[in-house]
Amino acid sequence: MYQQLEGGHGRAVYFRAPRIKAGLLLKGEAPTVKLGELIARVRDLSSEGLLCDLPANNGVPQTGAVLPIQLRVRDESLFTASAEVVRVESIRGAARIAVRFLGSLLDRDQVRARAQDAVFRDEFRAGLSVYDAVPSEYRLAISEAVFVLSHWRDLLNRREREIRNGRLEPELTELAELQAVAERRVRLDWRNAHARASEAAKEARSSPHVISASKRLTERFLTPLLLDAPIWRQAYLKPRGYPGDFELMNLMYEEAVRGSSVFARVMHQLGREERLAATVRDRKEFLVRELETELGRHDRQRGDLRIANIGAGPARELEDFLLRVNLESRLVVTLIDQDQAALEYAHDKLRRASVRHGNRVELRCRFVSFKDLLADTALSEEMRDQDLIYTAGFFDYLPDSVAAVLLVRLAGFLRDHGRLLVGNAVDSTHVKWVPEFVLDWKMIYRTPDDMRRMAQPIASICHCDVAFDGSGAWQFLAAERKR
Repeated sequence: MYQQLEGGHGRAVYFRAPRIKAGLLLKGEAPTVKLGELIARVRDLSSEGLLCDLPANNGVPQTGAVLPIQLRVRDESLFTASAEVVRVESIRGAARIAVRFLGSLLDRDQVRARAQDAVFRDEFRAGLSVYDAVPSEYRLAISEAVFVLSHWRDLLNRREREIRNGRLEPELTELAELQAVAERRVRLDWRNAHARASEAAKEARSSPHVISASKRLTERFLTPLLLDAPIWRQAYLKPRGYPGDFELMNLMYEEAVRGSSVFARVMHQLGREERLAATVRDRKEFLVRELETELGRHDRQRGDLRIANIGAGPARELEDFLLRVNLESRLVVTLIDQDQAALEYAHDKLRRASVRHGNRVELRCRFVSFKDLLADTALSEEMRDQDLIYTAGFFDYLPDSVAAVLLVRLAGFLRDHGRLLVGNAVDSTHVKWVPEFVLDWKMIYRTPDDMRRMAQPIASICHCDVAFDGSGAWQFLAAERKR
C-alpha cells in the first residue's frame, strides 16, 4: 500500500508547514506583528513563522537578526516568541520580511481563540457606539432593507410550511406558483430598498472609519438574511479563499433554480440579477465573439492558433467557442489559474467540447500563482508567440502599479499582430453597494481613461483602445502588438 503513494511528485518535493492568509485567521481582522520596536502588517503565518510587510523607511532588520516578536489584535497580545529574520525583500517601496520562530510553535486554533476573545472584549466595551459613525440616511436605508427581507422571508417560510404540512411530497405546482408570485413582488420591494441603500452608500464612503462602521452594520443585520440563497452565500463566505471563484461564476451563468426554500430560491434569482452578476453573461458573449474573430483572422501558414486565458476560472467562453466553431487548423489553449479545482473543472468541460474537433485541440492547464506568472522562466518560454491573450476579471483586483507590470509581461508574450484583451469592471457608483458593503467583496473599478493610462507602458509596442461588452458594465483594454 505505502509503495503506491507518490508524495509530492509532480508538485513539490519539499514540505513546509501550511500557511494561512492573515485575514483568514479572523474574518475582517488582520493581525499586526511587533518586530522589536517596529510594527508590521502580517500577510500570512504558520506554526513555524510568518510573513509581514513593513514600510521601508522604518529601519528594516537585516537577514539573520534575532528579534522578540509579538502578534497582536486590537492592542492585545496573541503570541510572543523570539524569531530570526530569514528573508528580506523590497516590494514596491515596502519591505517584505519572513521570520522563523525560535524555540516556539504557534498554535493557530489557540491564537484564533485569543483573537476572538480580544475582539469580543473590545466590542463589548464599545457597545452600540461601534455604529456611531454610520450616516443616518444609510442607517435608515439598511433598516428598510432588513425590514423588507425579514417580512418576505417570514411570510414565505410560513406559507411554505402550510403547503408542505407534513407531506413528504408536497404539490410541486403549489410551491412553483408561490415562488413565481413571490419573485415578482419581492423583486419590486428589494429593488426599491436596494436603490435607496446604493444612494445612501455614497455618504458612507466618506472616510475609512465611516466605511468600516457602515460595513459592520450591513454585515451584522442585512447580510445574514441573504445567506440561505446559494449565490449570496458563495459570494460572501468565499469558501475557496478568494472572491469571484469559479463556483460562484457558474452560479451566475446557470439559470437553474437553487435554494432550500421558496425565499432562498427567490433571493438566489435576485442575486443573479445584480448588475455585475447578470452582465457576466454579456461579458462571456463578448469574449466568444473575440475568439471567433481571432479564429477568422488566423493565418494557418504561421502555425498553430495559440490562445491563453489568464485567471481562467471555469473558462465557459472557451467551452461555448469550441461548441460553436469548426476548426480547420490546430488550436493550442493555455489556461492559467491559481485554483487547481478551477483548472480541473475547465479541463473537463473543454475536453468534452473538443471531442468534435478530433486531435486539433491541445489543452495546457498551468496551476501557477500570480508571482509565478511574473517570474517563471519555463512558463515564459511556453507562452511565447501567442495570437490572443485575454483575462476577464483578474485585473479587477490589481492596483495600477502591479497591473502595469503584468501588462508589459503579457504584451511580451504576443507574436506580431497578436492581441491582448484585459477586462475590468466599469467604474459606476450604483454597482458598488452590494459587493463592498453587503458581501465584503472589494474590487478595483476603472474608467475608460483609467484603462488607457494603465496601457501607457505598452503603448510603444502595441496599438491600444478600449472596447465594451454588450451590457456596458465591463470594458476591455484591447491591445494589438505592432510588427
